[in-house]
Amino acid sequence: MLLLNDKCSQIVDGTKEDIQKWAKEGTYASFVCDQMKKLPVDHAERIKSASKILYLHYLIAFFKRSMFKRLSGKPFPDDAPRALQDKALQVYAIANINERTRKEVK
Repeated sequence: MLLLNDKCSQIVDGTKEDIQKWAKEGTYASFVCDQMKKLPVDHAERIKSASKILYLHYLIAFFKRSMFKRLSGKPFPDDAPRALQDKALQVYAIANINERTRKEVK
């Protein structure tokens, strides 16, 4: 989540008008926009919550991507940090193992 602290400034500083605009334009999913409206007032807690919301945004974007984009090496939006992409793929995706090139364990 620390990876997202820098990227979540847009969400932390977002106004109600910004959130409505993002929801209308489809920049963020409606669930994510609803969560933005509930951010705490305390700045440190606000950053922490905004990081979690941004993480949810990237996971939803990953889920909504077409199979072609997922398999072509672009499973996440371009602005997602590479370390986040690697970790999420490791946790939420199944590795593709080619049986012909798989090494046997002895």
